[in-house]
Order: sequence, then structure tokens, then C-alpha cells
Amino acid sequence: MTPRTIIGALAVVAASCSSGSESAPTSTDSPDTTTPAATAAPTSTAAATTAPTAPPTAASTTSPGTTAPVTTTAATESTAAPAGTTPPADLTEEEMVDQEIARTALITLDSFPTGWIEEPSTDDDSAEDDEFENQFDACLGRDDDQRVGDDLERLAVSTGDFRPADDETTSVSHEVVLAPDVDTAITAMGEVSVDGAESCISDVVQRFYQSTFADDPDLIGIKIGEVIVTRTERERPADLAVGVLLEIPLTLDTETVSQYLEVLYQRQGRALSELSFASFGAPFSRDGYTILGDEAVIGIATIGN
Repeated sequence: MTPRTIIGALAVVAASCSSGSESAPTSTDSPDTTTPAATAAPTSTAAATTAPTAPPTAASTTSPGTTAPVTTTAATESTAAPAGTTPPADLTEEEMVDQEIARTALITLDSFPTGWIEEPSTDDDSAEDDEFENQFDACLGRDDDQRVGDDLERLAVSTGDFRPADDETTSVSHEVVLAPDVDTAITAMGEVSVDGAESCISDVVQRFYQSTFADDPDLIGIKIGEVIVTRTERERPADLAVGVLLEIPLTLDTETVSQYLEVLYQRQGRALSELSFASFGAPFSRDGYTILGDEAVIGIATIGN
């Protein structure tokens, strides 16, 4: 689970609470309109997820009665320039070429239904990011110099945050990086599938939420329940796909609703993909997850060899 996903989700919770919309969304009464446009790969490449069965995510971008998947292409709100972070200035010419190649594998607004938008990411290398990563590494008992992830992060390209225009609680983002070689990419996958990661993620995320809520007057009254971490993608080799689903129960007065965060890591050759999903009230649509996962893996397959 990446700091960007968690910090973005915290911002959503803060915005929801400050606007007075604390009560749980009626996700089971809404049509499944968060399913991306039907541009999925052939079923032979479909992502094999073992995430728990759940209602579709709470977003609703069409009138009642509309069924998913939405087959029309998304509106053209997507920006032509990359919506992610500014690349480091110390890249070599070869690394800059790799970045431009990696950018061609990012998902786009055309992958989503009409009514979705892409907003620039507000993520930066903040102290919160560093603290989260340090706590996670400490929990796993590893040092910074044991990871290749930091070296690869400077090479990564990313989208902005995709979400329905009328729903700030649901979002998707995508990051792609070309590692220098296949062995480095495989090592990076090993870092996100390490034994003990689930309990460390649960512990660190819970403390991260508690600390952040305690410092924010809009969130201080919310109680955080036990964070549930589920490893998904069990049917695929861990050097090709790793999935992690988090459920964070949040209680205000007598109302309890869960924040869901999910990350899908995939590798093809030396290319790595990280899809991040955030939703409120129910996990992100399984159909949407599969469609976007298929699109991402096809994209990195074209550049990874």
C-alpha cells in the first residue's frame, strides 16, 4: 500500500466529514457505475482476484436503472500533459527515454465511463510519506538500503487521480516504471509480497490514521476500528501480480462505514505497474478492477521486453 493512496484517502475522509456527510453511503442502492468503459483485454488475460465478494462501490454517475459496464468512451476532460509528479532533474538520457516509454502504458480517461474526470495528483514527497515508509520498513525489520523501490520511484511516471465528477470518495490512480533490467523488477515485486507484510500494513495504517485524525479537528471524533488486510491475486505468481485490499472501519457517533484502499502490482519483463483504488462504503467494483488490471498488464507487456 502506497503513501499516496492512504494520504489521498485521508483527504477524502476529511472533506466528507467537514461537509457534514458523515453517514454511511447507501452503496447497495446505487447502480454499479464505477465500472470502466468496456475496453478490457480478452478473457485469457483477466486478472485473477480473490478479493472478498462485496457490493459495487458507492459512486453513482448515471440515472437509476443504468447497468454496467458503460460502453461509451469517457469525455475528453483528460489533460494532454502528464498529470503526475514532475520527473527528477538528474535523470540520464537513457532514463528519460524509459520514462517516455513508460508513459505510453499509463491508463487514460478513455478507460472510464462518461462522467469521470482526471485531476492532478496532490501527492508529493512529504514528511508523511517518509514517516509511513520508515514505519513499514521498521515493522518488517529491513533497512532502506535493502530496497530497490526508492531507486525505481524516481523513474516512475503516474497519472492524476481519476474519479466520477460527482463523487469525491472514489478514485483510481496508476503508476508505471521501467526498471533497468528484469532482475531488478522481480526484486521490486518481492518487496511488496514479503512475508509478514499484511500484519505490518495493518499496524502501520492504523497508527497512521489515528495520528492523522488526532491532529485534525474535523476528524478527531472518528474512531478507527481494526484494519483488515487481505492479500489478493493468489492465483498468479507473486513475481507477476500482487494485490492488497485494506478495509478501515470508521465510526462517528453510532454510524460505522469503511474506507477501502486497494493496490494491484503487476510486472511484465522489466516493466512494473501499480494501480491504486480508493472507495468509501464498499470495495471498488470487481468488474472495474479486472478491466483496469487487464488494460494495465497489456500496456506494460508492450514495453517490458
